[in-house]
Amino acid sequence: TYNLATGTRLEHPATTYTLNAATTYTRIGPLRLSGSGTLTLGADVTLIHLELTNGTVTGAAILTISATFDWTAGTLSGTGATLIPLGSVFNIGGASTKTLSRSVTNAGTTNWTDGNINAGLGAVFTNQNGGQLLITNDQFWTFNLGGAAAQIVNLAGGIITKSITG
Repeated sequence: TYNLATGTRLEHPATTYTLNAATTYTRIGPLRLSGSGTLTLGADVTLIHLELTNGTVTGAAILTISATFDWTAGTLSGTGATLIPLGSVFNIGGASTKTLSRSVTNAGTTNWTDGNINAGLGAVFTNQNGGQLLITNDQFWTFNLGGAAAQIVNLAGGIITKSITG
């Protein structure tokens, strides 16, 4: 169990870490994956706040974000899924290209403000009823990783908005 107080951060920079069923995070301090680190999901895990500034999140389990996920660089991969529930926020920003080969299900708010996304290997971004995908950039979602085509699926009641100012 990691108890991360407000204003503190747990940093995983350059090693492989596996989160299993016994791993719990409490409070709101973020877990940050940076450098060349790999975070492997060995069991379904819920994180309050994840910062992916480089490195890889992978595995066959489900990662649920209960508050905020900030993705500025790095890779989301594996056969599992990432869930952004109602009330949670997924921020995709920073100029670095991101790599997506994992399914993401959004019922909260996803803000894509910067950075290209290279996708493939069956990655599906599903915007559920009540989910919002807000795109405020002219970057690219590119199918270039091979395998099954990457998709963005907007279900009934989901909202996708693209707007550019300037």
